[in-house]
Amino acid sequence: MKLKSLSKRSYNILFHTHTVSGIVISFALFIIFFAGSFSLFKDEIYTWENPEARFEIPKEIDFPQILDAVEKEYPSVDLNKEFTLSYPTKKYPFVYFYGKSEENEGIYAGVHPISYEITDHDKAKTTVAETIYELHYFDQIPTLGLYLSGFVAFFFLFATITGICIHWKNILAKFSDFSTKGKLKQVWTKSHTVLGVIGIPFQIIYATTGAVFGLLNLLLLPSALVLFDGKTEPIFENIEPEHSIVLNEEAKEMDYSGKILPILNSVQNEYKDFEVRKINLHHYKKEDGFITVTLDDHEGIVGDGNITKSLKTEEVLTSIIPYEKEYSQAVYNSIIKLHFANYGGFFLKIIYFILAIMTCVVISSGVLIWQKARQNNRYTEAQQVFHKKVTKSYLTITSSLLPAIAILFLANKFVPFTLEGRTFIVNSIFFGGWLLLSLLAYFEKQEKIFSNRLMLTAIFALLIPIANGIITGDWIWTAFSKGLIFVASVDLFWIFLFGVILLILKLKRTK
Repeated sequence: MKLKSLSKRSYNILFHTHTVSGIVISFALFIIFFAGSFSLFKDEIYTWENPEARFEIPKEIDFPQILDAVEKEYPSVDLNKEFTLSYPTKKYPFVYFYGKSEENEGIYAGVHPISYEITDHDKAKTTVAETIYELHYFDQIPTLGLYLSGFVAFFFLFATITGICIHWKNILAKFSDFSTKGKLKQVWTKSHTVLGVIGIPFQIIYATTGAVFGLLNLLLLPSALVLFDGKTEPIFENIEPEHSIVLNEEAKEMDYSGKILPILNSVQNEYKDFEVRKINLHHYKKEDGFITVTLDDHEGIVGDGNITKSLKTEEVLTSIIPYEKEYSQAVYNSIIKLHFANYGGFFLKIIYFILAIMTCVVISSGVLIWQKARQNNRYTEAQQVFHKKVTKSYLTITSSLLPAIAILFLANKFVPFTLEGRTFIVNSIFFGGWLLLSLLAYFEKQEKIFSNRLMLTAIFALLIPIANGIITGDWIWTAFSKGLIFVASVDLFWIFLFGVILLILKLKRTK
Protein backbone atom coordinates (compact mmCIF):
# COMPACT_ATOMS: atom_id res chain seq x y z
CA MET A 1 0.00 0.00 0.00
CA LYS A 2 1.38 3.41 -0.98
CA LEU A 3 0.37 6.76 0.43
CA LYS A 4 0.59 10.13 -1.28
CA SER A 5 4.23 11.16 -1.68
CA LEU A 6 5.86 14.52 -1.02
CA SER A 7 6.89 16.85 -3.78
CA LYS A 8 10.47 16.42 -4.98
CA ARG A 9 11.55 19.75 -3.44
CA SER A 10 9.92 19.01 -0.07
CA TYR A 11 11.43 15.52 -0.06
CA ASN A 12 14.96 16.82 -0.74
CA ILE A 13 14.69 19.50 1.96
CA LEU A 14 13.39 17.05 4.57
CA PHE A 15 15.88 14.36 3.55
CA HIS A 16 18.88 16.65 4.00
CA THR A 17 17.59 18.15 7.27
CA HIS A 18 16.94 14.62 8.56
CA THR A 19 20.48 13.56 7.65
CA VAL A 20 22.21 16.63 9.07
CA SER A 21 20.22 16.69 12.33
CA GLY A 22 20.81 12.95 12.77
CA ILE A 23 24.56 13.15 12.23
CA VAL A 24 25.00 16.17 14.52
CA ILE A 25 23.35 14.46 17.50
CA SER A 26 24.38 10.86 16.70
CA PHE A 27 27.20 10.57 19.28
CA ALA A 28 25.17 11.98 22.17
CA LEU A 29 21.94 10.29 21.13
CA PHE A 30 23.49 6.82 21.06
CA ILE A 31 24.90 7.30 24.57
CA ILE A 32 21.54 8.53 25.86
CA PHE A 33 19.63 5.55 24.48
CA PHE A 34 22.25 2.92 25.28
CA ALA A 35 22.81 4.07 28.86
CA GLY A 36 19.08 4.73 29.16
CA SER A 37 18.25 1.14 28.21
CA PHE A 38 20.27 -0.11 31.22
CA SER A 39 18.85 2.65 33.42
CA LEU A 40 15.39 1.14 33.01
CA PHE A 41 16.59 -1.56 35.42
CA LYS A 42 18.35 0.86 37.78
CA ASP A 43 16.64 -0.47 40.91
CA GLU A 44 16.98 -4.12 39.89
CA ILE A 45 20.71 -3.66 39.29
CA TYR A 46 21.14 -2.06 42.72
CA THR A 47 20.37 -5.31 44.55
CA TRP A 48 22.97 -7.08 42.41
CA GLU A 49 25.69 -4.48 42.93
CA ASN A 50 25.24 -4.11 46.68
CA PRO A 51 25.43 -7.36 48.72
CA GLU A 52 24.40 -5.37 51.81
CA ALA A 53 20.99 -4.77 50.17
CA ARG A 54 20.12 -8.49 50.13
CA PHE A 55 17.92 -8.79 53.21
CA GLU A 56 14.27 -9.36 54.08
CA ILE A 57 12.28 -6.13 54.47
CA PRO A 58 10.38 -5.88 57.80
CA LYS A 59 6.57 -5.89 57.51
CA GLU A 60 6.22 -2.59 59.36
CA ILE A 61 8.61 0.35 58.98
CA ASP A 62 9.30 2.39 62.12
CA PHE A 63 9.55 5.83 60.51
CA PRO A 64 9.97 7.75 63.80
CA GLN A 65 12.98 5.56 64.61
CA ILE A 66 14.38 6.24 61.15
CA LEU A 67 14.00 9.99 61.66
CA ASP A 68 15.77 9.72 65.03
CA ALA A 69 18.66 7.98 63.27
CA VAL A 70 18.77 10.74 60.63
CA GLU A 71 18.88 13.45 63.32
CA LYS A 72 21.77 11.70 65.08
CA GLU A 73 23.72 11.35 61.84
CA TYR A 74 22.93 14.87 60.60
CA PRO A 75 22.56 17.24 63.60
CA SER A 76 21.93 20.15 61.21
CA VAL A 77 18.88 18.52 59.56
CA ASP A 78 15.70 20.60 59.80
CA LEU A 79 12.63 18.34 59.98
CA ASN A 80 10.32 21.33 59.86
CA LYS A 81 11.29 21.84 56.23
CA GLU A 82 9.81 19.50 53.65
CA PHE A 83 11.44 16.07 53.58
CA THR A 84 10.72 12.78 51.82
CA LEU A 85 10.87 9.17 52.99
CA SER A 86 10.54 6.40 50.40
CA TYR A 87 9.11 2.99 51.18
CA PRO A 88 11.64 0.14 50.88
CA THR A 89 11.11 -2.33 48.03
CA LYS A 90 12.74 -5.61 46.99
CA LYS A 91 14.69 -3.63 44.40
CA TYR A 92 15.83 -0.95 46.89
CA PRO A 93 15.26 -2.28 50.44
CA PHE A 94 16.50 0.84 52.24
CA VAL A 95 14.35 3.80 53.30
CA TYR A 96 15.53 6.73 51.20
CA PHE A 97 15.60 10.09 53.00
CA TYR A 98 15.78 13.44 51.25
CA GLY A 99 15.61 16.63 53.28
CA LYS A 100 17.42 19.88 53.97
CA SER A 101 19.67 21.25 56.66
CA GLU A 102 19.15 24.50 58.54
CA GLU A 103 21.51 26.08 56.00
CA ASN A 104 19.20 24.82 53.21
CA GLU A 105 21.70 22.26 51.91
CA GLY A 106 20.33 18.99 50.57
CA ILE A 107 20.71 15.81 52.64
CA TYR A 108 20.39 12.49 50.80
CA ALA A 109 20.75 9.20 52.66
CA GLY A 110 19.66 5.57 52.67
CA VAL A 111 18.55 4.18 56.04
CA HIS A 112 18.59 0.45 56.85
CA PRO A 113 15.03 -0.38 58.07
CA ILE A 114 16.31 -2.92 60.62
CA SER A 115 19.70 -1.72 61.90
CA TYR A 116 19.01 1.98 61.14
CA GLU A 117 22.52 2.31 59.79
CA ILE A 118 22.82 5.30 57.45
CA THR A 119 24.58 5.48 54.09
CA ASP A 120 25.18 9.01 52.82
CA HIS A 121 24.32 9.32 49.12
CA ASP A 122 27.63 11.08 48.38
CA LYS A 123 29.57 8.35 50.19
CA ALA A 124 27.71 5.35 48.82
CA LYS A 125 29.76 2.18 48.43
CA THR A 126 28.15 1.19 45.13
CA THR A 127 27.75 3.12 41.93
CA VAL A 128 26.94 0.90 38.93
CA ALA A 129 23.25 1.73 38.43
CA GLU A 130 23.66 5.37 39.49
CA THR A 131 26.60 5.97 37.15
CA ILE A 132 24.77 4.55 34.11
CA TYR A 133 21.61 6.46 35.03
CA GLU A 134 23.49 9.75 35.35
CA LEU A 135 25.31 9.09 32.08
CA HIS A 136 22.04 8.85 30.16
CA TYR A 137 21.37 12.55 30.82
CA PHE A 138 25.05 13.64 30.99
CA ASP A 139 24.97 14.51 34.68
CA GLN A 140 28.76 14.10 34.72
CA ILE A 141 28.89 17.46 32.89
CA PRO A 142 28.15 20.06 35.61
CA THR A 143 25.09 22.31 35.03
CA LEU A 144 25.02 21.98 31.23
CA GLY A 145 24.68 18.18 31.00
CA LEU A 146 20.92 18.03 31.59
CA TYR A 147 20.25 20.87 29.15
CA LEU A 148 22.45 19.17 26.55
CA SER A 149 20.44 15.95 26.85
CA GLY A 150 17.24 17.98 26.53
CA PHE A 151 18.37 19.67 23.31
CA VAL A 152 19.55 16.33 21.89
CA ALA A 153 16.10 14.87 22.63
CA PHE A 154 14.45 17.87 20.95
CA PHE A 155 16.51 17.47 17.77
CA PHE A 156 15.86 13.73 17.87
CA LEU A 157 12.13 14.52 17.77
CA PHE A 158 12.83 16.70 14.74
CA ALA A 159 14.84 13.90 13.08
CA THR A 160 12.07 11.38 13.82
CA ILE A 161 9.34 13.56 12.30
CA THR A 162 11.40 14.31 9.17
CA GLY A 163 12.19 10.59 8.92
CA ILE A 164 8.47 9.80 8.93
CA CYS A 165 7.92 12.39 6.20
CA ILE A 166 10.59 11.08 3.83
CA HIS A 167 9.39 7.48 4.21
CA TRP A 168 5.71 8.40 4.22
CA LYS A 169 4.96 7.15 0.71
CA ASN A 170 5.93 3.54 1.51
CA ILE A 171 5.74 3.62 5.30
CA LEU A 172 3.27 0.72 5.56
CA ALA A 173 5.38 -1.50 3.31
CA LYS A 174 8.51 -0.82 5.37
CA PHE A 175 7.32 -3.09 8.20
CA SER A 176 8.06 -6.20 6.12
CA ASP A 177 10.91 -4.94 3.99
CA PHE A 178 13.90 -6.11 6.07
CA SER A 179 16.29 -8.63 4.53
CA THR A 180 19.87 -9.74 5.12
CA LYS A 181 20.38 -10.34 1.41
CA GLY A 182 22.37 -8.01 -0.79
CA LYS A 183 25.31 -5.75 -0.05
CA LEU A 184 26.07 -4.43 3.44
CA LYS A 185 24.92 -0.94 2.46
CA GLN A 186 21.51 -2.39 1.56
CA VAL A 187 21.34 -4.26 4.88
CA TRP A 188 22.20 -1.06 6.78
CA THR A 189 19.66 0.94 4.78
CA LYS A 190 16.85 -1.56 5.33
CA SER A 191 17.61 -2.04 9.01
CA HIS A 192 17.73 1.74 9.49
CA THR A 193 14.35 2.19 7.79
CA VAL A 194 12.51 -0.88 9.08
CA LEU A 195 13.62 -0.61 12.72
CA GLY A 196 13.06 3.15 12.56
CA VAL A 197 9.49 2.69 11.36
CA ILE A 198 8.72 -0.04 13.93
CA GLY A 199 10.06 2.14 16.74
CA ILE A 200 8.30 5.37 15.72
CA PRO A 201 5.83 5.51 18.68
CA PHE A 202 8.60 4.66 21.16
CA GLN A 203 10.99 7.21 19.64
CA ILE A 204 8.40 9.99 19.71
CA ILE A 205 7.61 9.21 23.36
CA TYR A 206 11.27 9.30 24.36
CA ALA A 207 12.13 12.34 22.27
CA THR A 208 9.21 14.28 23.78
CA THR A 209 9.62 13.18 27.41
CA GLY A 210 13.41 13.56 27.23
CA ALA A 211 13.08 17.10 25.92
CA VAL A 212 10.58 17.94 28.68
CA PHE A 213 12.86 16.67 31.47
CA GLY A 214 16.00 18.26 30.05
CA LEU A 215 14.43 21.61 29.19
CA LEU A 216 11.69 21.82 31.83
CA ASN A 217 12.86 25.12 33.32
CA LEU A 218 13.14 26.71 29.88
CA LEU A 219 9.72 25.38 28.87
CA LEU A 220 8.06 26.74 32.02
CA LEU A 221 9.67 30.17 31.74
CA PRO A 222 7.27 31.64 29.12
CA SER A 223 4.18 30.47 31.08
CA ALA A 224 5.63 31.81 34.31
CA LEU A 225 6.43 35.18 32.73
CA VAL A 226 3.03 35.60 31.06
CA LEU A 227 0.71 34.13 33.70
CA PHE A 228 2.49 34.40 37.05
CA ASP A 229 4.85 37.39 36.86
CA GLY A 230 7.90 35.17 36.40
CA LYS A 231 7.10 32.82 39.31
CA THR A 232 7.04 29.05 38.72
CA GLU A 233 5.59 28.15 42.14
CA PRO A 234 1.91 28.46 41.05
CA ILE A 235 2.54 26.01 38.21
CA PHE A 236 3.97 23.37 40.56
CA GLU A 237 1.22 24.05 43.12
CA ASN A 238 -1.33 23.04 40.50
CA ILE A 239 0.55 19.78 39.91
CA GLU A 240 1.19 19.18 43.62
CA PRO A 241 -1.60 21.02 45.52
CA GLU A 242 -0.08 20.29 48.94
CA HIS A 243 2.49 23.01 48.20
CA SER A 244 -0.33 25.58 48.19
CA ILE A 245 -0.97 24.99 51.92
CA VAL A 246 0.16 28.04 53.90
CA LEU A 247 2.38 27.23 56.86
CA ASN A 248 2.81 29.33 59.98
CA GLU A 249 6.45 29.66 60.95
CA GLU A 250 5.35 30.82 64.41
CA ALA A 251 3.28 27.66 65.04
CA LYS A 252 3.73 25.84 68.35
CA GLU A 253 6.13 22.93 68.65
CA MET A 254 4.45 19.50 68.60
CA ASP A 255 5.49 15.86 68.78
CA TYR A 256 3.92 13.83 65.96
CA SER A 257 6.18 10.76 66.16
CA GLY A 258 3.18 8.57 67.03
CA LYS A 259 1.00 9.90 64.21
CA ILE A 260 2.78 8.68 61.10
CA LEU A 261 1.96 4.97 61.25
CA PRO A 262 -1.79 5.39 62.06
CA ILE A 263 -2.22 7.80 59.13
CA LEU A 264 -0.33 5.48 56.78
CA ASN A 265 -2.45 2.52 57.87
CA SER A 266 -5.69 4.46 57.38
CA VAL A 267 -4.69 5.53 53.85
CA GLN A 268 -3.55 2.01 52.99
CA ASN A 269 -6.84 0.52 54.25
CA GLU A 270 -8.82 2.99 52.15
CA TYR A 271 -6.80 2.30 48.99
CA LYS A 272 -6.10 -1.43 49.30
CA ASP A 273 -5.31 -1.92 45.61
CA PHE A 274 -2.54 0.67 45.72
CA GLU A 275 0.94 0.61 47.22
CA VAL A 276 2.37 3.41 49.34
CA ARG A 277 5.41 4.61 47.44
CA LYS A 278 6.68 7.48 49.58
CA ILE A 279 5.66 10.06 52.15
CA ASN A 280 6.39 13.79 52.33
CA LEU A 281 6.20 15.72 55.58
CA HIS A 282 6.01 19.47 56.20
CA HIS A 283 6.44 21.11 59.61
CA TYR A 284 6.84 17.67 61.19
CA LYS A 285 7.55 19.19 64.61
CA LYS A 286 5.00 22.01 64.51
CA GLU A 287 1.28 22.26 65.20
CA ASP A 288 0.29 22.86 61.57
CA GLY A 289 2.36 19.95 60.20
CA PHE A 290 0.95 17.68 57.50
CA ILE A 291 1.84 14.49 55.65
CA THR A 292 1.40 13.60 51.97
CA VAL A 293 1.12 9.89 51.16
CA THR A 294 1.91 8.95 47.53
CA LEU A 295 0.10 5.90 46.14
CA ASP A 296 0.65 3.89 42.96
CA ASP A 297 -0.71 0.69 41.46
CA HIS A 298 2.31 0.43 39.08
CA GLU A 299 -0.04 -0.58 36.27
CA GLY A 300 -1.86 2.38 34.75
CA ILE A 301 -0.26 5.57 33.44
CA VAL A 302 -2.58 7.58 35.70
CA GLY A 303 -2.63 4.94 38.46
CA ASP A 304 -0.81 7.16 40.95
CA GLY A 305 -2.05 9.85 43.32
CA ASN A 306 -1.56 11.30 46.77
CA ILE A 307 -3.49 12.09 49.92
CA THR A 308 -2.48 14.99 52.19
CA LYS A 309 -3.61 14.87 55.82
CA SER A 310 -3.12 17.09 58.85
CA LEU A 311 -0.86 15.48 61.42
CA LYS A 312 -2.91 17.00 64.21
CA THR A 313 -6.49 16.24 63.16
CA GLU A 314 -5.88 13.62 60.41
CA GLU A 315 -8.26 15.69 58.25
CA VAL A 316 -7.76 15.39 54.46
CA LEU A 317 -6.34 18.72 53.27
CA THR A 318 -5.78 17.95 49.57
CA SER A 319 -6.01 14.86 47.41
CA ILE A 320 -5.24 13.64 43.92
CA ILE A 321 -7.20 10.42 43.49
CA PRO A 322 -5.73 7.84 41.07
CA TYR A 323 -7.69 7.59 37.81
CA GLU A 324 -9.73 10.65 38.83
CA LYS A 325 -7.08 13.32 38.29
CA GLU A 326 -7.48 16.61 36.47
CA TYR A 327 -5.61 17.00 33.19
CA SER A 328 -2.93 19.31 34.60
CA GLN A 329 -2.32 16.93 37.53
CA ALA A 330 -2.07 13.87 35.30
CA VAL A 331 0.27 15.17 32.59
CA TYR A 332 3.58 15.51 34.43
CA ASN A 333 3.43 12.18 36.30
CA SER A 334 2.26 10.46 33.11
CA ILE A 335 5.36 11.81 31.35
CA ILE A 336 7.50 10.37 34.16
CA LYS A 337 5.83 6.96 33.84
CA LEU A 338 6.15 6.92 30.06
CA HIS A 339 9.83 7.82 30.24
CA PHE A 340 10.88 5.41 33.00
CA ALA A 341 8.40 2.61 32.19
CA ASN A 342 7.02 2.80 35.74
CA TYR A 343 3.81 1.10 34.73
CA GLY A 344 2.81 -2.20 33.18
CA GLY A 345 5.24 -4.34 35.15
CA PHE A 346 8.67 -5.85 34.54
CA PHE A 347 7.93 -7.19 31.06
CA LEU A 348 7.10 -3.71 29.78
CA LYS A 349 10.60 -2.67 30.81
CA ILE A 350 11.98 -5.52 28.71
CA ILE A 351 10.00 -4.23 25.71
CA TYR A 352 11.34 -0.72 26.35
CA PHE A 353 14.87 -2.15 26.56
CA ILE A 354 14.53 -3.95 23.21
CA LEU A 355 13.11 -0.82 21.55
CA ALA A 356 15.96 1.29 22.99
CA ILE A 357 18.57 -1.12 21.57
CA MET A 358 16.73 -1.08 18.23
CA THR A 359 16.98 2.72 18.27
CA CYS A 360 20.74 2.43 18.83
CA VAL A 361 20.90 0.22 15.72
CA VAL A 362 18.91 2.83 13.79
CA ILE A 363 21.35 5.56 14.86
CA SER A 364 24.46 3.53 14.00
CA SER A 365 23.14 2.30 10.65
CA GLY A 366 22.22 5.89 9.78
CA VAL A 367 25.82 7.00 10.34
CA LEU A 368 27.17 4.12 8.23
CA ILE A 369 24.71 4.91 5.41
CA TRP A 370 25.75 8.58 5.58
CA GLN A 371 29.42 7.68 5.11
CA LYS A 372 28.81 5.07 2.40
CA ALA A 373 26.66 7.48 0.38
CA ARG A 374 29.56 9.95 0.29
CA GLN A 375 32.19 7.59 -1.06
CA ASN A 376 31.84 8.69 -4.69
CA ASN A 377 33.23 11.22 -7.14
CA ARG A 378 30.80 13.95 -6.08
CA TYR A 379 33.02 14.52 -3.07
CA THR A 380 36.69 15.43 -3.05
CA GLU A 381 39.23 13.07 -1.55
CA ALA A 382 39.62 15.40 1.45
CA GLN A 383 35.85 15.36 2.03
CA GLN A 384 35.74 11.57 1.83
CA VAL A 385 38.57 11.31 4.35
CA PHE A 386 36.68 13.68 6.66
CA HIS A 387 33.47 11.62 6.36
CA LYS A 388 35.40 8.46 7.15
CA LYS A 389 37.06 10.04 10.21
CA VAL A 390 33.69 11.20 11.55
CA THR A 391 32.23 7.71 11.11
CA LYS A 392 35.25 6.03 12.66
CA SER A 393 35.19 8.41 15.63
CA TYR A 394 31.51 7.59 16.11
CA LEU A 395 32.15 3.85 15.97
CA THR A 396 35.11 3.97 18.35
CA ILE A 397 33.13 5.80 21.05
CA THR A 398 29.76 4.06 20.72
CA SER A 399 30.96 0.49 20.16
CA SER A 400 33.31 0.79 23.15
CA LEU A 401 30.46 1.72 25.50
CA LEU A 402 29.07 -1.82 25.85
CA PRO A 403 32.36 -3.46 26.93
CA ALA A 404 32.98 -0.42 29.17
CA ILE A 405 29.65 -1.03 30.94
CA ALA A 406 30.65 -4.68 31.38
CA ILE A 407 33.94 -3.44 32.89
CA LEU A 408 31.90 -1.25 35.27
CA PHE A 409 30.00 -4.33 36.49
CA LEU A 410 33.25 -6.26 36.95
CA ALA A 411 34.95 -3.37 38.75
CA ASN A 412 32.05 -3.26 41.18
CA LYS A 413 32.90 -6.83 42.21
CA PHE A 414 36.69 -6.70 42.19
CA VAL A 415 37.23 -3.38 44.01
CA PRO A 416 37.01 -4.22 47.76
CA PHE A 417 33.80 -3.07 49.42
CA THR A 418 35.66 -1.67 52.42
CA LEU A 419 38.03 0.47 50.33
CA GLU A 420 37.86 4.22 51.00
CA GLY A 421 36.66 6.22 47.99
CA ARG A 422 35.39 3.05 46.34
CA THR A 423 32.81 4.71 44.05
CA PHE A 424 35.41 7.11 42.65
CA ILE A 425 37.76 4.21 41.87
CA VAL A 426 35.02 2.16 40.19
CA ASN A 427 33.87 5.14 38.11
CA SER A 428 37.48 5.90 37.15
CA ILE A 429 37.90 2.33 35.91
CA PHE A 430 34.68 2.66 33.87
CA PHE A 431 35.43 5.99 32.20
CA GLY A 432 39.15 5.19 31.89
CA GLY A 433 38.32 1.81 30.31
CA TRP A 434 35.86 3.45 27.90
CA LEU A 435 38.49 5.99 26.88
CA LEU A 436 41.20 3.36 26.44
CA LEU A 437 38.96 1.08 24.39
CA SER A 438 37.95 4.03 22.21
CA LEU A 439 41.57 5.07 21.59
CA LEU A 440 42.59 1.51 20.72
CA ALA A 441 39.60 1.16 18.39
CA TYR A 442 40.62 4.25 16.43
CA PHE A 443 43.80 2.49 15.29
CA GLU A 444 41.92 -0.62 14.17
CA LYS A 445 40.35 -1.16 10.77
CA GLN A 446 36.86 0.32 10.69
CA GLU A 447 35.38 -3.01 9.56
CA LYS A 448 36.84 -4.76 12.65
CA ILE A 449 35.90 -2.26 15.37
CA PHE A 450 32.39 -3.55 16.02
CA SER A 451 33.38 -7.23 15.93
CA ASN A 452 36.35 -6.70 18.25
CA ARG A 453 34.27 -4.80 20.80
CA LEU A 454 31.58 -7.47 20.70
CA MET A 455 34.19 -10.16 21.34
CA LEU A 456 35.53 -8.23 24.35
CA THR A 457 31.99 -7.79 25.65
CA ALA A 458 31.33 -11.53 25.32
CA ILE A 459 34.42 -12.32 27.42
CA PHE A 460 33.49 -9.77 30.11
CA ALA A 461 29.82 -10.89 30.05
CA LEU A 462 30.82 -14.44 30.88
CA LEU A 463 33.06 -13.26 33.72
CA ILE A 464 30.40 -11.10 35.42
CA PRO A 465 28.19 -13.90 36.90
CA ILE A 466 31.33 -15.86 37.80
CA ALA A 467 32.77 -12.85 39.66
CA ASN A 468 29.48 -12.30 41.50
CA GLY A 469 29.30 -15.97 42.52
CA ILE A 470 32.90 -16.14 43.76
CA ILE A 471 32.89 -12.84 45.66
CA THR A 472 29.37 -12.81 47.16
CA GLY A 473 28.57 -16.54 47.14
CA ASP A 474 25.25 -15.82 45.42
CA TRP A 475 25.54 -17.95 42.31
CA ILE A 476 22.51 -17.94 40.02
CA TRP A 477 21.01 -21.09 41.57
CA THR A 478 21.82 -19.87 45.09
CA ALA A 479 20.22 -16.48 44.42
CA PHE A 480 17.04 -18.15 43.16
CA SER A 481 16.86 -20.37 46.25
CA LYS A 482 17.19 -17.29 48.49
CA GLY A 483 14.49 -15.43 46.57
CA LEU A 484 17.02 -12.91 45.19
CA ILE A 485 15.30 -12.79 41.80
CA PHE A 486 16.90 -9.56 40.63
CA VAL A 487 20.42 -10.73 41.52
CA ALA A 488 19.93 -13.92 39.50
CA SER A 489 18.26 -11.96 36.65
CA VAL A 490 21.25 -9.66 36.18
CA ASP A 491 23.63 -12.63 35.97
CA LEU A 492 21.29 -14.41 33.54
CA PHE A 493 21.15 -11.28 31.37
CA TRP A 494 24.93 -11.29 30.91
CA ILE A 495 24.92 -15.01 30.08
CA PHE A 496 22.11 -14.41 27.58
CA LEU A 497 24.06 -11.50 26.08
CA PHE A 498 27.11 -13.76 25.75
CA GLY A 499 25.04 -16.18 23.66
CA VAL A 500 23.52 -13.40 21.52
CA ILE A 501 26.95 -11.94 20.77
CA LEU A 502 28.29 -15.35 19.67
CA LEU A 503 25.27 -15.67 17.34
CA ILE A 504 25.82 -12.17 15.89
CA LEU A 505 29.52 -12.86 15.27
CA LYS A 506 28.67 -16.16 13.59
CA LEU A 507 26.11 -14.47 11.31
CA LYS A 508 28.60 -11.71 10.53
CA ARG A 509 31.28 -14.22 9.53
CA THR A 510 28.72 -16.05 7.34
CA LYS A 511 27.75 -12.74 5.72
